Amino acid sequence: MIFILAPTVYPGPMQAASYNDRQLPYEYHLAIKHPSQAKVLFVRDDGDDWKLPSFVPEERDFRQVGHINEAAHSLLGIDTFVVRCLRHHYDAQGPRQYRVYLLTTQHGSGDLPERCRWFGAEEFDGLPPDDAGHLEAVGIWLEDAESDSQERRVPWAAEGWFDEAMAWIDEQLRSAGISPAGPVEQLRAWSLSCLLRLPTSEGDVYFKAVPPFFRCEPAVMRAVSEKYPELVPPPLAVEIEKGWTLMRDFGGQWLGGVSDVAAWEDSARAFARLQVEQSKSLESWFEIGCPDRGLKTMAGLMDTLFQDTEMLMVGSPWGISQEELGRLRGLSLQLKLMCARLADYKVPHTLVHGDLGGNIIVKEGGFVFFDWTDSCISHPFIDTTTMITTVFDELELPIGFEELKMRVRDAYLEPWTEFEPIERLIEAFELSQPLGALHQAMTYAWLISSVAEDAVWELRDGLTYWLRQLLNVMGSPRDDGPGKS
Repeated sequence: MIFILAPTVYPGPMQAASYNDRQLPYEYHLAIKHPSQAKVLFVRDDGDDWKLPSFVPEERDFRQVGHINEAAHSLLGIDTFVVRCLRHHYDAQGPRQYRVYLLTTQHGSGDLPERCRWFGAEEFDGLPPDDAGHLEAVGIWLEDAESDSQERRVPWAAEGWFDEAMAWIDEQLRSAGISPAGPVEQLRAWSLSCLLRLPTSEGDVYFKAVPPFFRCEPAVMRAVSEKYPELVPPPLAVEIEKGWTLMRDFGGQWLGGVSDVAAWEDSARAFARLQVEQSKSLESWFEIGCPDRGLKTMAGLMDTLFQDTEMLMVGSPWGISQEELGRLRGLSLQLKLMCARLADYKVPHTLVHGDLGGNIIVKEGGFVFFDWTDSCISHPFIDTTTMITTVFDELELPIGFEELKMRVRDAYLEPWTEFEPIERLIEAFELSQPLGALHQAMTYAWLISSVAEDAVWELRDGLTYWLRQLLNVMGSPRDDGPGKS
């Protein structure tokens, strides 16, 4: 089953906890692939056995990869890029946790230490037994690399992709009269994006690549920046077909770390004004690829999601329980009626960011709204769902969270009084909150159906989190039974 929807990358609190995995120790094993052959690099250890290079990291977010490339250079003296995490093994009761990462060399194989050797999958059987899953994950990837099953692989897994990307970056910088001032650093790599940073004569620049299902982001970002350069700085360059964007450093401070309540209110108000204006230009957004994720679409796909037990991972340790599934299905009619009721208000559909809360920067005199992978056309109040919940425990606020929520809500609704009085807008806002959670859950279902099978683990907690948020908001509390993750 494929959901034709726009994606999101918002890691809710449950998903963020999964990324950090309760602070259990990890081992990282590095599968560095040969520049031109279906082989990976092994290192002879002190016991004269061949093993994947490994180390124990301090960083725990599996998406952050700069320290992995540093470790490869320290261990082997070679420069690498990370493609993605091939396997994530987590067992709360187990003594060891591990991840296996796929890397590619930056400048060919070069000269390797004497204790290194390239192995193909057919030679793995002759190696000493390794921890369960290490060689299996690498072997599966090598076999797939020589087959036709590449449709869902991230683009940066392809041979020569990083060389092509670096050449494009160099060309765009030269065209802008900017000179590199240091080596490139890879910051992030997972199934949804690859992010590089490069110091230049005019400060740091960032290169972001996204998979095919996110390719409307460069076009949307460029279009928004043309209309609102004070809110979205124009990118240095975009390559829409490849899903590439080159950006200057935005500067400023992430809103999630700002305790000034006025900044939260002003950012919500500024974004609402943008949406009010763009509600009059829907066709232009459809033309550049924004999908229609309106209330009718949501109502039409709801039962499809609730009936897909495989997608919902019903009964698995990371999915929902049978009891939760029953409650979700029991909410179907009520949620459809809520869609219809929300549509009765005069608030028009417009451009929706989709991941608003986690992607606002506070700058002197204004704000930057970034990361537009989730953009679509829908009911605007969907955007408040992520913003209202993006307050972390360590943020010290001069007021309570509930008061902050109300003040952000009122600031966001202020520009919409053009369409309805504030009393009716508050009613519409309350109706929108469960639908916002459902919007996010549908997005994760779409993502899970779009990525490679061995990358599903990266996203499954997001789907479970938002389904449980939906149950909570609807007054059906979270189940602590077998489906709890």
